Amino acid sequence: MITPWSHTFKKKLRYFLMVCTVVWSILTMFVAYDYILFSSTVIGSKWWTFVEWVVWSVSVVPYLDFSTQSRFYQSLLFQSCLDYRFDSSWSIEFVSSLCDVRTTNNTTFTVRLTGNAQRADGKPVSITDLFFTYNTIIKQNKREIPQLDVFSNITITQPDEETLLVEFPRASRDNYSFFLNFILPAHILTDAPWEWYADSFAKNPLWSACGTVERSLDPKSLIVNTTTCKNTFASFYQVKLLASEHSTEYVDMKAIEKPLDDDRFTLHHAITNTNMWLFFNTKSKKLSPRIQRALGGLIVSHLYTGNVQYLLHRNHLWLDAFLSQGDGIRDFIVSFNPNADLEQRDLELLDVQPLPSVVPLIGDSVRVVYQYDFARMSGMQSIRLDFREQRIRYTWYRLSWPMFLQPITFRSNQQVIIPLYRNGERILQPWRSFVDIVWLYDTFETSRNRFVTRERSLWRIDIYAFDTQPPRWSWMVDRLYTFVYLSNPLSQAIVARIKDIFVQANIDEFFSFVGYENGDEYVAALWSWTYDLALRMLDLGAKADFSSIFLTDEASINPSRYVNERLVFLLQNYTNETDITKQKSFLSDANIIYANDLPVVFLGNVVHPVYLRTSLASRYFRVRDEYVFRRSVFDSIRLVTRLRPDLDAMFSVETMKRYAAQF
Repeated sequence: MITPWSHTFKKKLRYFLMVCTVVWSILTMFVAYDYILFSSTVIGSKWWTFVEWVVWSVSVVPYLDFSTQSRFYQSLLFQSCLDYRFDSSWSIEFVSSLCDVRTTNNTTFTVRLTGNAQRADGKPVSITDLFFTYNTIIKQNKREIPQLDVFSNITITQPDEETLLVEFPRASRDNYSFFLNFILPAHILTDAPWEWYADSFAKNPLWSACGTVERSLDPKSLIVNTTTCKNTFASFYQVKLLASEHSTEYVDMKAIEKPLDDDRFTLHHAITNTNMWLFFNTKSKKLSPRIQRALGGLIVSHLYTGNVQYLLHRNHLWLDAFLSQGDGIRDFIVSFNPNADLEQRDLELLDVQPLPSVVPLIGDSVRVVYQYDFARMSGMQSIRLDFREQRIRYTWYRLSWPMFLQPITFRSNQQVIIPLYRNGERILQPWRSFVDIVWLYDTFETSRNRFVTRERSLWRIDIYAFDTQPPRWSWMVDRLYTFVYLSNPLSQAIVARIKDIFVQANIDEFFSFVGYENGDEYVAALWSWTYDLALRMLDLGAKADFSSIFLTDEASINPSRYVNERLVFLLQNYTNETDITKQKSFLSDANIIYANDLPVVFLGNVVHPVYLRTSLASRYFRVRDEYVFRRSVFDSIRLVTRLRPDLDAMFSVETMKRYAAQF
């Protein structure tokens, strides 16, 4: 019989208590460890290599490659006066990097160095480096880099030993982007030849930022040592140039131009600052604004399918405003008379009558439309307006810009003679619609013996002027539209899609596509006007607007050579204006000009599909700019993590309460 204090009972009790103690100890250790994890901080460790796989060439030296991705690699080695980022509304914001840049008018900028940045050889970044880079490399363009030709008209002076003054020909917020150019060491490169710069300096650059280029035995690998960089957790940033998708288990990010079916990676659309444009030759006798609008609308409404949707990103811009859908485009092309610039056939279908020599103006608020054919009506030198009112003034206007004739007030006569020719030259011009606005003055007496003149609209006359002459080319040879492009993978994909669109619209027989392997030959074709349509990719950098394209007739930048300072003025005011009402006014006026001429169609921003390893993806990388995307990845990625115990938090009663509340 077992009693409470028998030997067997004591033995079993002791065993039970020992088991409870072991279980309690294990639970205590688990809870303690879990509490330490709860109250500690998880931080990234500066270890391991972040590997990016790209399939095109990159450069770590400024002014050798102007692509957005290369700019990021260059930023690890070189600094610029300003850097940029985007705020929550996706407006660009310029922030200080090396310099303090100030302006009161967006035309003249005062630049001063801030801090004590140094080169790898111990030499400080000086004002001499700024002047050398801005004046010698960029303005004078000693290296003859085509992308820098646009800066030849700026003025750079150094009023004292600490200040630079940079003056631009026109005021624009876009001028801030000039200071994103990386500053080079003057004491190394002043007398260095271009070959040495592109070869020796590219292999062993004298950096001023935190990264350094590591030597690698692999010619297809670029390694940047970032162990001294702040706000980043990768010790090395490695760029691999791989021709195959195999053996890429160690790759953390892939920047490729095609869809990737791999569950290990998450797709991000990194939108670059490179834009794709379709330019029309404004001097081509084969094109009219109506055909340009139809072609632009046809392409834009059908382009963004298949692989192209991964290559181009297009927001709704003002450039969409007057594009058609391309309906009836074959009829436009077949019936187009190259010298009937305003489409006489279309005017006839609308029952627009020829301009008579005498126009009777009877009634109130009347609008009449006429057409004028220079070839058939050359004997008519003027038109006469007959009206019954005595107080009239009239003004000639183009569709969007006042002509040189000034308003004239007539008080007694009831006729106005408007000349169509002056000194043997035409006042009316083809390709333009002229508007005649006639005003009536009502004069009446008030109760206080005061006379008041009130102006109201009376008549409006639209005159469409054109020239009809027989075509000067054969149908199957000279009538073909020449479509030129630079033959690279991106352009080839877009051109392939455009060809499909033309086949579907049954107009492919009218187009000849010419792809240039050599960039110089392509630019030469643009300069010589031997094209009708040109697909052109322009890297505008981090610019706030693209209106400056219409300020230059340089074919390499603006193949259409369409220059319109009034359009630029309106667009820049639209970009810089903060008042929504004024913005709409500027935009409306710009649309009228653009719709009438349509020299170019914006196809979209070039998109680099970037695949980031799913385990590393987070909300921080969902940005819409390639440079900012890479910067966010570089600053935020955590390949290895470790715990940092926080003793204050660990022994805090509040922390214990929060911990207990989770159970």
